[in-house]
Amino acid sequence: MAQTEQSEKVSKSTEQTATEEGGSRDTRTATSAYGIGAWRWSQRRGIKRSGGWWTSSGRYNNKVTFDSSSSPTSFGLQEPSFLFLPSLLTGSLSWMASTSQASLLLQKQLKDLCKHPVDGFSAGLVDESNLFEWSVMITGPPDTLYEGGFFNAVMTFPSNYPNSPPTVRFTSDIWHPNVYPDGKVCISILHPPGDDPNGYELASERWTPVHTVESIVLSIISMLSSPNDESPANVEAAKEWRDRRDDFKKKVSRCVRKSQEML
Repeated sequence: MAQTEQSEKVSKSTEQTATEEGGSRDTRTATSAYGIGAWRWSQRRGIKRSGGWWTSSGRYNNKVTFDSSSSPTSFGLQEPSFLFLPSLLTGSLSWMASTSQASLLLQKQLKDLCKHPVDGFSAGLVDESNLFEWSVMITGPPDTLYEGGFFNAVMTFPSNYPNSPPTVRFTSDIWHPNVYPDGKVCISILHPPGDDPNGYELASERWTPVHTVESIVLSIISMLSSPNDESPANVEAAKEWRDRRDDFKKKVSRCVRKSQEML
């Protein structure tokens, strides 16, 4: 009731102003289905024209003005018409649809992994209320320097997954040419889709929406087995891998022991 009375007061005040300025006036009112409030388009003939919308609190917002020589149709409006925010609403709906699609896909992949576990890793949610952040534990692959290790990582998915790749960051200490010092994994399939601006990778080697959590983690396991020192994320680790293999092995062994102690 208070909001209705307030809107009526604002409307009367506006009509009084229009009467004082002179000229005739055509007023149309509509109510937003999205809770923005009542939109009002006022066309005044023979005087300065103005348009805008009223918020649910009765406050006038984002006033748009143009002189009497301009017509509403030149601004893409039919006369008389309503001024509204289609771009904002469309953008919001598009974002919600994208997030909903990603949630459903991630939920399905999580159920599949629970029903059919894959050797070499386990995965679950960091927080049961957030499908976009996963906790992954990767077992060091046999017959590699990482054998016997248990390396924890967090996989974070964007709202437009699977159109864009997730990021994977090890929370366990790990020494590897393709892992940044902060733990972020750098492999081709986790790079944005399309051509590589640096020319190092083919578009087919980069992210595509067909990848799943399983294919991502299996690629990381393959990375542990076969480091790539040609375009390293950790330059020092790459140098040791190439030139001082014994030093590299010692550091990896320390990481393996530490991961075992953290269990």
